[in-house]
Amino acid sequence: MTGPVIFWIFAAILVLACAYLVLVPLRRSRALRGRADSDVAVYRDQLEEIDRDLERGMIGEAEAKAARTEISRRLLMADAARSAESNSQTRAGSQFAVILVVAMPFLAVPLYLYSGAPGLPSQPFAERISKAPEEQSLDELVARVEEHLRANPGDADGWRVVAPIYGRMGRFEDAATAYGRLIDLDGATAERLADLGESLVFADEGLVGDRAAAVFARAVSLDAAHAQSNYFLGLAALQEGDRDTARAIWQELQANADPDLPWARMVTQSLAALDAEQGEPSAEEAIASIPDEDRAAAIRGMVDGLDERLAANGGSEAEWRQLMRARMVLGETDAAQDVLKRALENLAPDTAAAARLISAARELGIELTGVEGASPE
Repeated sequence: MTGPVIFWIFAAILVLACAYLVLVPLRRSRALRGRADSDVAVYRDQLEEIDRDLERGMIGEAEAKAARTEISRRLLMADAARSAESNSQTRAGSQFAVILVVAMPFLAVPLYLYSGAPGLPSQPFAERISKAPEEQSLDELVARVEEHLRANPGDADGWRVVAPIYGRMGRFEDAATAYGRLIDLDGATAERLADLGESLVFADEGLVGDRAAAVFARAVSLDAAHAQSNYFLGLAALQEGDRDTARAIWQELQANADPDLPWARMVTQSLAALDAEQGEPSAEEAIASIPDEDRAAAIRGMVDGLDERLAANGGSEAEWRQLMRARMVLGETDAAQDVLKRALENLAPDTAAAARLISAARELGIELTGVEGASPE
């Protein structure tokens, strides 16, 4: 038999099984109702028979009274059972259920033929991951490697292959686990430790946590000039509020790194952001430079103007930071949080700039709850 024929046979069996499961209780319910009706009729006949026996003098008044009491008790119980069964399953309800069961296949089959794919061949998981690699999707290839690693968890090559793929797929926690297994099996190098640390940072939404900082520090102990690890150590210092340490790390990295390396541009941008922030006047200095009588209106006009310009055209990291600070000086905490959200959207996908903005917002006292990519402390 062909595949479609087998499918329809199994579908028919399932329909019949479902119909049986629905109809049998209905049939049993009708039988129970018939038995309850019969019991009520029998007890009523018995009451009438007691009256006739009493008239004929076959039993005394006391015996008749005792018999009536017992039979009446049984009659009430039978009547109550009949009423409960009638309430739980009305005749109209039973008919509707039967109609629904009968109509269900006639409704389901056209619906499946319209929206389903009865002619589509089956695709068992084992067969999909056993296809030639060039015929498989990325998810299938990853599943194939994962299946292999479940059977061979000590295969360092498998973890080496899957770890960077997890990162490209955005599965940063899985990537960190894979790099950790690779290091355990094949030893630690500065490059592997840096990749592990970076995965931890991305999994933590851009924050360099204690574990990630320890991993980067270990990488630097193996290679003091490792650019990726040094960059994140500088970012960790900045997130802790230690700008001087961050600047020193990045300046040394900039002086020694090849300008063509991918990290060189990020270091240059980070230093420029630090310089711009240092060159910005404090909120107190900016306010003090404005005459008292014009101060409120001038501040409001400058802040609103900057906000409108950034909303329309975007801006640099330093400009967004300046606007956040101005909103906080004006006591507009909700507006400052909104500025942070817009800044993160505008500067995406520059994760380093986003991390610096989040760090600055935290120092300004901006509420980070609800800000995508930020973890409130």
